[in-house]
Amino acid sequence: MKKRKMQATTSPADERLPEFDHQLQRLGRFAPVTAAFIAINVIVWLSMVAGGVHWLQPADEALKTWGANFGPLTTHNEGWRLLTACFIHAGLVQLLVNQWVLWQYGEWLERFFGHVGFTLLYLLTGLAANLVAIRWQPEGVIVSSTGPLAGLIGALAAFCWRVPGVVPKPALNRLRAGTFVFLGVNVGYAIYAERLDAMGFLSGLAFGFIGGLVLSQRFGEERRPRRWTRNSLLALLGLSLAVAGPYFLRPDVALEFGEVEKLKQEALKAFQSAYDDLRSDRIDEKKFVNILDAKVLPPWRRAESRLETISRRELEGDAGKIVELTLKSMKVRAESWELLASSLLADSENGAKKAADKFAEAERLDDEADELAGRAKREHEAKTAERSGKAKP
Repeated sequence: MKKRKMQATTSPADERLPEFDHQLQRLGRFAPVTAAFIAINVIVWLSMVAGGVHWLQPADEALKTWGANFGPLTTHNEGWRLLTACFIHAGLVQLLVNQWVLWQYGEWLERFFGHVGFTLLYLLTGLAANLVAIRWQPEGVIVSSTGPLAGLIGALAAFCWRVPGVVPKPALNRLRAGTFVFLGVNVGYAIYAERLDAMGFLSGLAFGFIGGLVLSQRFGEERRPRRWTRNSLLALLGLSLAVAGPYFLRPDVALEFGEVEKLKQEALKAFQSAYDDLRSDRIDEKKFVNILDAKVLPPWRRAESRLETISRRELEGDAGKIVELTLKSMKVRAESWELLASSLLADSENGAKKAADKFAEAERLDDEADELAGRAKREHEAKTAERSGKAKP
């Protein structure tokens, strides 16, 4: 009686589970690319912690230093952040949960799609998710493999839709717990840290579904020429995404200008400190020049380079004039510092006078830019108040 009852409660899907597991073993006994991605994620996290980053709640500045996706940096000749952000995690909990899910989905999909196809799917999904995320939330600091993992979920959905019946329901149930924990941890952390990257997740899901449609086929139907064609098509989609990415992104000029100001203040603070030490005879002229070369001019040049990138966008109206005046002021001030350094080493009064003249010119340009910015701000506030019906008399 017991034997009959057990047989009656065994569904056809349960009976197909051993066959599915056997098929997986035939496709490959191991998923090396998945294991490699997990190893990279863990090594990066350990390196971050060894470098002084908090193991549970890393600061935004630390994440940006290690390659997080951040609008003002990514859109300023640092597009590599779109991929490096996929291997950075905001704490141990997120790391462990994401690797659990990566292994669950990866060991299947790498066998379904092949090593090359799976690699392309993972990386290009991460690229797409980060592109959309930075367009949607340019001021956010975006990290972790959440986008690529959403892509794997979408790819598996595409596989099950295009090749129905291959993956039995009991096998899919194995993924349920990991998927819900993954969603809970990542969404919960995003809300807690005010980094809710909904569009990045959804775009990863959508691009993964598209990639899954390209790569999916029944077991036993794969041929090398066909697999090469599928992989090439997915790579072509990724190349198109990479080429169109810069045109898709519309960086927030205000945010980037804020990054420029941070670098400027860093350089100005270092200069003022060194200059005070020089005047107080705490350091000599040679030491002062060394500080200029090592701590003042490098961040100043980086800020100048970013401002040149902004100026090439040909901003209209007061914004363009402010950028132009600020850029000119920065160049003149850098010249004044270089003249000052030369005059100190050569003990040249004429050089010191030229440096002072350049410094005065830079101050004048800064005053013009500040006046223009103040006027633009007042006009903007007046228009906003007028539209809201609260204009001042």
